[in-house]
Amino acid sequence: MKPIVLLGLLWAIWSCSDRSEHLKSLYQQYYTPDTFRLESMRDELSVNSGGQLAQLREGLDLLSQKQNQAAFDKIWAFLYQNPGDRRVDFLAAQSLMALERQGEASAILEPLADAPDFVWRDDAQWYLALCFLQKQADEPRAQKRLLSTAADPNSPYRQQAAALLQELYPEKK
Repeated sequence: MKPIVLLGLLWAIWSCSDRSEHLKSLYQQYYTPDTFRLESMRDELSVNSGGQLAQLREGLDLLSQKQNQAAFDKIWAFLYQNPGDRRVDFLAAQSLMALERQGEASAILEPLADAPDFVWRDDAQWYLALCFLQKQADEPRAQKRLLSTAADPNSPYRQQAAALLQELYPEKK
């Protein structure tokens, strides 16, 4: 192999790994668990805390205490017995993100972000974009979600999405 080709190949590998590290760094900078949705669901469950709902509340308590694996176990056990509540699906995705399992979280968040009638759609869209940031191959998908969020005047994540896009693509103003 000629030295110039080898040098070009090494530069390509280095720049890809550098971009990947940059994306992970931005994820860490912008990711914070959705405590507002967590607290609103916990408040609702404190009123109706009997039976299996107590199990879900315990999982949410553990998630707020950053006992991520235990929270994941409780929330998923509840979901297995009670499928269909999209808010619980969202919180399950949050527990996966806390466990750094963004690929699985994105599989849950994507249909929620695409559901026009989901009450936490903006939240799902934002966290889905962050999940996509974890893998360089998914960067175009993250960009699409961030552009949509930044363009939505009603999104509570509009400013964060615009700032993140500026950090991702500083050459595009």
